[in-house]
Amino acid sequence: MTEHKEGKNSLRTRYSIYLTFDAHTEHSIEHVRKSLIGVPSMAPHLTLLVFDDTDRKGVLEKFERLISGFEAFPLKLEKVNSFSAKRNVLYIEPLFSHILQSMYVRSLEIFATSVIVHRYRAMAHWHPHVTLAKHMSP
Repeated sequence: MTEHKEGKNSLRTRYSIYLTFDAHTEHSIEHVRKSLIGVPSMAPHLTLLVFDDTDRKGVLEKFERLISGFEAFPLKLEKVNSFSAKRNVLYIEPLFSHILQSMYVRSLEIFATSVIVHRYRAMAHWHPHVTLAKHMSP
């Protein structure tokens, strides 16, 4: 989980829930990302959920509930896709296995009282993914 403050005077903090990969998978994704954008700013990961909240302690407690009982699991990275032409995000779409679906639904339930601020993060547009590059020109 990562935290990002939204503006100087904002009471909300942006949180991202990331799942990390084994070394071999990370190296493979990193190789593709470097060919697209050079040296990426952070390690490859699957973004499970992004949201804003004002209650840091509550978020940490909910995060503990989310990861309770979960262990590493196999994940098949299925195809390359993109989010909206306006944002130009190139990503790898994982196969939505029973385990991944369970973790995603559980995260939505646990963090249901948090705020999903951007329309593109709404359920109809968002799904877990591995970002390869952002703001790519066509």
